[in-house]
Amino acid sequence: SLFEIMYSADGSLVILNKVEQASFAGERAVKIEFTVQRKTDDVQLRGVAWIAIRNSHLYAASYVAPKLSFFPRLFPKAQSIVNSALITG
Repeated sequence: SLFEIMYSADGSLVILNKVEQASFAGERAVKIEFTVQRKTDDVQLRGVAWIAIRNSHLYAASYVAPKLSFFPRLFPKAQSIVNSALITG
C-alpha cells in the first residue's frame, strides 16, 4: 500500500497488477508491478518496485515511467541498477 498511497495522493488511480517473490539487494524481497493513471493529465504510467526488509529496516527501489515509450525503453537499465544493489552494514 506504500506505493499506492504515494502515487494516488493527488487523486491518480493506482492499479496493482502483480506481486511476486524476488531478490533485491541480496535479500529476499517482493516485486510489485503497478499502473498509474495520472489525474492531472491522464498519462498512463507503468511501475515496478522491489522491497526488502533487513534488520527491521525497509529498503526499496522503484522505476516508474510513461507506459507507451519510456517504460519499455529504459526498463533494462533500471533492472540492471536494481540487480547491482547491495545492502551493507
